[in-house]
Amino acid sequence: MQNIDCLAVTGSDTAFVPILIVAAVLLVAGVVIALVARKRGLAALALIPLLFLGVAFTPGAAPALADPCTQLPPGTMPEPSDPCVVDPDAVAEGVSSEPLGDTYYPDYGNVGYDVQSYHVEFVFDPEQPLLEAVATIVATATTDDPLAEFSFDFETLGSDGEPTLLATDVTVDCAPAEFEHAGRDLTVSPSKAIAPGDDFAVVVTYSGTPGYVDDVYGDSGWHWLTGGAALVMGEPASSSAWFPSNAHPLDKALFSVTGTVPFDPEAADTEQWRVSSNGEPVELDGEAPEGWWTFGWAAPEPMATYLTTLFIDKFEYTVSEAANGVTIYNSFSPGVSQTVKDRAARTEEIMLFFENYFGDYPFTTNGGQFTNDSLGYALETQTRSSYSRNASLNTIAHEIAHQWVGDSVTLSTWADMCLNECLAEYAASWLWSEHTSGTVLDTKYSTTVAQRKNQPAWWATPLVDMGAGNEFNDVYTRGSLAIHALRKEMGDDAFFDLLYRWATEKAGQNVTWAQFEDMVDEVAGRDLGAFMSAWFTSTGVPADEYLYPGDIPPAP
Repeated sequence: MQNIDCLAVTGSDTAFVPILIVAAVLLVAGVVIALVARKRGLAALALIPLLFLGVAFTPGAAPALADPCTQLPPGTMPEPSDPCVVDPDAVAEGVSSEPLGDTYYPDYGNVGYDVQSYHVEFVFDPEQPLLEAVATIVATATTDDPLAEFSFDFETLGSDGEPTLLATDVTVDCAPAEFEHAGRDLTVSPSKAIAPGDDFAVVVTYSGTPGYVDDVYGDSGWHWLTGGAALVMGEPASSSAWFPSNAHPLDKALFSVTGTVPFDPEAADTEQWRVSSNGEPVELDGEAPEGWWTFGWAAPEPMATYLTTLFIDKFEYTVSEAANGVTIYNSFSPGVSQTVKDRAARTEEIMLFFENYFGDYPFTTNGGQFTNDSLGYALETQTRSSYSRNASLNTIAHEIAHQWVGDSVTLSTWADMCLNECLAEYAASWLWSEHTSGTVLDTKYSTTVAQRKNQPAWWATPLVDMGAGNEFNDVYTRGSLAIHALRKEMGDDAFFDLLYRWATEKAGQNVTWAQFEDMVDEVAGRDLGAFMSAWFTSTGVPADEYLYPGDIPPAP
């Protein structure tokens, strides 16, 4: 394990706005090249824009243990040629995208297009606090008719109901587009309708003060931390708090970010602002102005938008390589205890333990962002889980388990939250607890059943399709209990085969509870529908034949 030291750069301290504009234009040129290449039968549409050389729009695979704090050398930026050719006779005629229609959160998510990749380029001054950003979104039109209007989820609402982050410019395939940013939505009308199946690039310039999104939990999005620091995490739509996105887990996409934050050449290394995000650190070409430095991260595997994250703080950074070749990045806010750091140092141990049940770890990197603020929860942000202060070892294990069940294998609807939480909690509080503490799982099960059997209210909410706002009420306690009941009903060999097959055969996919039930029946070799209904979709205490499965003895 080693500390990652970052290098400062020099230049003009007023240069970041031109840098954003130049970078955006250069990236769009790369996107245009990519779109043309795709139309001629070439592959890797989403990766070409990310590899196009610009100021900081250069995410890509980094060498092992690469320094994520890459120096951007000083110099004068060249003036790019304009890659945009606008057809003045083009008209936007066609259909509009529509809300995806999630049964729990109908305001989030849109149909009519499929996002291939997001890149967010930003400058952030914690002392203002001000975020200035350019988001580039590459997508494919999925409508049967030309797409003349589409929307992204993009909200950080003030007390007056108006956005505090405001879009100021939008282009589609280099051409200026009409747009309206109001409430939760950024609605875009391109100058020419997009043909069905065509790829298109949207560049959104925006600025303002980020914050929470107004959802059922009230704490999703941009969390302000001690000293002006920030952490982005939350469900169901935290991405919409800091960049325009299709905020529904059905639309998984590549994600990358380059962030420029203040640098003080007179300050100690521990007093410097840094940026962490998903995936791998990237090499950056270009320049940073004097008094600033730039960090780049890119995720080589697609993710749901709620799993994107951003961490800005004066944090300590460590990196190590695990025995399975996965690189582990951990970052710690000032004041994080040595106890928490020691727990984080067990990331490799936890990850390798879970590989015994879920198969190979599904990503190239792992690790955590450990804050010293009480946020009330942790989240499995992909490859870089995010934590409130004093994260327990069990919490860390839970979020690492989610990298298989929740991140790689992603739910299709929020009604199926048990696919994420029931399985991850069983892995952490049951399997990991047995491994580390010698917990006798059947005894734990029988004790809990004895305590709860005569408490009807404890069983009143189903574990699947539990209702909006109830997703996290029972999945940790009763949900993990139900998974152990399933294990006893199936037998260990079949149950562990189920875990392995679910995590490996469904890797990278969106899944449903019905698919899980189908695999349960397939692996068990019999119909377990009545058992699954009694435990996961009913609103009462399971009958004794299901409450005491396998060799679990009935209560006296």
